[in-house]
Amino acid sequence: MKNEKELLEKNGLSVSGLVLGIVGVCLFWTPFLGQILGSLAIIFGAITRKRQYGVAGLVLGIVNLVLFTIMLVLPLIWVASTI
Repeated sequence: MKNEKELLEKNGLSVSGLVLGIVGVCLFWTPFLGQILGSLAIIFGAITRKRQYGVAGLVLGIVNLVLFTIMLVLPLIWVASTI
């Protein structure tokens, strides 16, 4: 019984990481919401990385934060090049 409960908890965390990763990638351009969702997707994905959905959540969380970083850096480069 305990093993089934642990299995369901891990499965729930991996699906949560996947959903947070998908929503986070869709909202990466928002100031805080996308980064919070991406960070949670990375955390949940790292906890359940042995499961298929856990790895997907981890990857989507990383993609989210990379896209946000690019979105921050490109305007700074553009402004610096026009000066």
